Amino acid sequence: MAQKWYQSKDAKIAFVGSAAIVISSLIGLVGVCSGNKQAPIEVNQFSTSQTSNDSKPAGRDSVNNPDSSKRPSSIQPKPEKEPKKLPLPQPPVEPPSTTYYQIKVHVSSKMKDASFFVDGEPAQIIDDQATVKVIRVKAKDSNHTISVKKDSVECSKQLFITQNNVVVTLCP
Repeated sequence: MAQKWYQSKDAKIAFVGSAAIVISSLIGLVGVCSGNKQAPIEVNQFSTSQTSNDSKPAGRDSVNNPDSSKRPSSIQPKPEKEPKKLPLPQPPVEPPSTTYYQIKVHVSSKMKDASFFVDGEPAQIIDDQATVKVIRVKAKDSNHTISVKKDSVECSKQLFITQNNVVVTLCP
């Protein structure tokens, strides 16, 4: 008697293979349509010889760890980093207090437009009157040289200044 096509060995294999393909496709479609974001299981997760150095996909539970109660997530929260601690700014170091004295320099009317110098540098003039100039001098442990120059005329005097409002007369 002739065998029917569905009873042959080749037909059974073809039928089972086709059914397996259809079922796996349906499972894949159901997973996509149901909103399951979990990626398909990777082949290396089934191996029984995994070592501790094997990497696992980030945010997914492993097949080898069925007791895990974590929910699969595609985004891992980043661990909070402690902000870098910058060194505290040091208060500015103040130079030792500098003492200044005011000196009244009297000059003749011929020298009223002259240039004034203290220790070879231009003087800091605080008050500028016709024949009396008040200049600022930094305190130091030695003599100050106070000079007045106009054209070719120069007058100078050396003084050891220890107080305010010292009166000096130059070029009388």
